[in-house]
Amino acid sequence: MKEIFNFHFDFEKLNVYQKSLDFIDEIFKVYKQLPREFRYSLGNNLIRAGLSITNNLAEGNGKRSKKRKESLFRNFFRFSS
Repeated sequence: MKEIFNFHFDFEKLNVYQKSLDFIDEIFKVYKQLPREFRYSLGNNLIRAGLSITNNLAEGNGKRSKKRKESLFRNFFRFSS
């Protein structure tokens, strides 16, 4: 049977989005190495921050106007620095 769910969003093609997924993989490696007493405080904050980057990229790419996209991406980079 032919796969019918072969749908991709535009943001998935972005190099910065792919790098953010790699970054999340690295965060999980660090998380697993943290002592147990830090996993639920520091570890969870790291994971949420990493996921926030990918989510913001996806949300920003969904905006219709080019001007609005540029504004959102500029803000994302400014806040992540």
